[in-house]
Amino acid sequence: MKIEALSESRDPDRPDANEDSLALVPGRGLAVFDGVSDRTGLRFDGATSGRIASQAAAAAFEAFLALAEGDRSPDGLVAGVSGAIADVYARLGIAEAARADNSRRFGTTIAAAYLRHGDWVFVRVGDSGIRIDATTILQGETTVDRVTSALRAVVVAHLVGAGAEPADRAGVARICVLHGLGKLHPGMAPWIDVDRLGALRAQAVEHAAARVPDAAVAEVESLVALGVAGGQSVYANALRPPFGYGVIDGFPVPADFVHVDERTAASVKSLELFTDGYFELGAGPSIEAWERAADEVERTDPEKIREYKAPKGSLGRLRTDDRTVIVATF
Repeated sequence: MKIEALSESRDPDRPDANEDSLALVPGRGLAVFDGVSDRTGLRFDGATSGRIASQAAAAAFEAFLALAEGDRSPDGLVAGVSGAIADVYARLGIAEAARADNSRRFGTTIAAAYLRHGDWVFVRVGDSGIRIDATTILQGETTVDRVTSALRAVVVAHLVGAGAEPADRAGVARICVLHGLGKLHPGMAPWIDVDRLGALRAQAVEHAAARVPDAAVAEVESLVALGVAGGQSVYANALRPPFGYGVIDGFPVPADFVHVDERTAASVKSLELFTDGYFELGAGPSIEAWERAADEVERTDPEKIREYKAPKGSLGRLRTDDRTVIVATF
C-alpha cells in the first residue's frame, strides 16, 4: 500500500485557516472532511466553526476505526461524527442556540473509505468525493451552489464592465453572495446602486433558474435576494428538492443524504478521496496529477465565473477554496 495526502489552505500563508481535515489509519480506513465555511466572523478557541467541525469529525473517524470490524456500520460512523460535533456545542455552551437556529450550526462533509469484513465501505455526506480505480466517481452536488454561483457570475460581469480591479471585484462579489441582492449593502458601493441592484437581481434569477430548471422560481428568487447568510441554511438536511443537501452538523442526517457503497478489497487497486476545492480531478492517482489539474483550473478560470462557476473565486495567492486529497494505491 502507498498513501499520499495533501491538505492546503486557500491562503497558503495561513495553514491555520484551513477548514478541511483528513484522517487515515493504514490498513483500516481513510477520510476527508470539508468544514462548512464560516459566515459569521465568530471564532471559538481562536478557530472558525468549519475548522472545528472538520477536526472534530476527523478525530471521531479515527475513534470509529478503533472499533471491532463488526461494529463499524455506516450509520454508526455518521452518528459518531455527528455526536462529536454535538459534543463541541455542549463544550462551548451553544447547544440550545444551535438547536434553535440552524444558521448557528457548525458543519462538515465526509467522504470516508474503511475496511469491514474484507470489503471497502464508502460513506459520503455532502459534496466531497471518492474515485475508485481512477474511473468510478462517487460524488454528489450541493445544488444550491448553482444559484450563488450564477449570482456571483452576474455580479462579476457587471464589475468587469464597470472597470473594477480584481480586488474590488472579489470583495464586492463576496458581499453580494453572502448577503444577497435583495437590498443594498454598504460594501457594494460605489459599484452598485439601487437601480443597478434591481437589474442585477433580475439577471441573477434568470441565470440561476436556467441552471436549476426544476426549481420553483420563488425559491430561486429567495436565494438570490437573501444570499448564503440568509437563504441557504434552511436547506441543510432538509428533504426539499432540488436544493436540500446533506451535512453533518450535530443533528440527525436524513437517510436520503447518507450515501453508502461497497467493493471487495481485492477488487480495488486505487482510492482517491477529495474535497470540492478541486474543480477538476487528477488525470491519475497521484498528488502530482491532482495538483497539476488544480493549477490548470487556476490558469483557465481563476475568478470561477466561466468554465468553473463557483460561489467564490481566486485572487492572487488566495485560491478559491481549501483543497484536500488522499491517494491510496494497493
